[in-house]
Amino acid sequence: MALAYFPMYGSYEAIFETLTDAQLGALVRGSLHYFNSGERIATKPSIAPLYTMLCRDIDYSGIAYEEKCEKSRASARKRWEKQRNEDASGCDRMRTDADACERMPNKDKYKDKINTNTNASARAKEESSPAPAPEREDCLAAEEDGGGTPSSGKPPVKEAVRSCGSFSNVPLTDAQLERLHREIPEADEYIDRLSEHIASTGKTYADCCATIFKWVREDRRKTQPKPEAPKGSFDTDDFFEAALERSKKLLEEASPPWESFGGRKE
Repeated sequence: MALAYFPMYGSYEAIFETLTDAQLGALVRGSLHYFNSGERIATKPSIAPLYTMLCRDIDYSGIAYEEKCEKSRASARKRWEKQRNEDASGCDRMRTDADACERMPNKDKYKDKINTNTNASARAKEESSPAPAPEREDCLAAEEDGGGTPSSGKPPVKEAVRSCGSFSNVPLTDAQLERLHREIPEADEYIDRLSEHIASTGKTYADCCATIFKWVREDRRKTQPKPEAPKGSFDTDDFFEAALERSKKLLEEASPPWESFGGRKE
């Protein structure tokens, strides 16, 4: 489960007092970009030290979050292990009580009744009890790792990663490649573009597939045509331009011909 936020400490206020609103906005925008993509942007020298400090704090918060998740997983495993041991101890006590019943006098008289009650109690407990401890532990681990079905004790099979792009430096799985070609007609161009970008800048990305989808969305937003202004708009520029055209047309219609003034029209 990825961290959905990063901390903004109260001590930052004294540091930000020396910044203008424009510098503060650029600093916050750059911090959000680094948190979402893991990529630093070029900043002005006046805010570069503060930007480095914020990026460092973002990295520290991510490490602390991962340590907290690992402690939670260890605590959950320990709790389920304790529950499993308690369940096993309860089963041992049940067997001891059954042996005691066998030693009772006139056991033949009550044997059928005891067996019937024992079987009924066992069925009732099985129907009302939660899943066995190992299955619950697997379910818990699957939920903490981001969902999915619990494993059967075998390690998950990791998908093979291909090195794609013109410089063979864009790691993508077969499933990611299939999705890119299915949803983006120009997928190969974007893969080569990302490959050239990585080779020229030396930057790395946590998920190249997500980066390509982000670039496509940004490019489509830039090329999307702007809606035209509706007719009869009250925009002042359109109004004055239309009035000027009408006035010009009226002057041309009302002006006398050049011959009436003895002039010559060239």
